[in-house]
Amino acid sequence: MRRGCASPPDQQRTVLEAEKARLAALADDPVAQLMAADIARQLQGPNPGWNASMKEQMKAMGMDNGSADGAEDPADSDNTNAVDATLKAMTAPAPK
Repeated sequence: MRRGCASPPDQQRTVLEAEKARLAALADDPVAQLMAADIARQLQGPNPGWNASMKEQMKAMGMDNGSADGAEDPADSDNTNAVDATLKAMTAPAPK
């Protein structure tokens, strides 16, 4: 079996799609089904970032994404990741 990552970049998607179809056709093999599902997931593209995933899950669960004191959540900025949000919170002036 030829692996998609060993193929030239312009052929990788085609090779992965063929491998996904081959594995999906093995209906009696649960491992093949899992591998086909994983290839399909990988072909969809990169996963959303952690903050975006957590906000989506919290919203789906009906949870408030704000802090308990009503202050703005530093992770709400689209350009802020968890590390940046933590550093921003640590270096912010103390409330008076």
